[in-house]
Amino acid sequence: MKRLSEFKDEQALDLLAEVFEPAIEIMSDNDFLKALDNNRVEAVKIAINKHKKSVMSVLAAMEGVPVEEYHCSFFTLPVRLIELISEIMKEPELMAFFIPQGKKKSETTFGSVMVNTEEKEE
Repeated sequence: MKRLSEFKDEQALDLLAEVFEPAIEIMSDNDFLKALDNNRVEAVKIAINKHKKSVMSVLAAMEGVPVEEYHCSFFTLPVRLIELISEIMKEPELMAFFIPQGKKKSETTFGSVMVNTEEKEE
């Protein structure tokens, strides 16, 4: 299976078009995102348990075969998913593209930075 960085030009565009929806489905799962920060193995478990069709779609696209013809094995599936997640996490642009804006930030932000909470003197 090719690494994401090996897809170039039209082939990269084709791959992106094919994995866009299933990747967004997986990456918008709050449980997946929480696990992603702490334990990639747990993130893979969540992706497999909650998003089987999306996982199969992404992996089939990476192999360049129709999802109906793609077969994964017990041994290679978790390893490949961890590699893929690691590749995506190394690229901030990809993370920003696939993770809906505000998902990560909203968990740690409690309001606008511009809000003045001090009392005014009279």
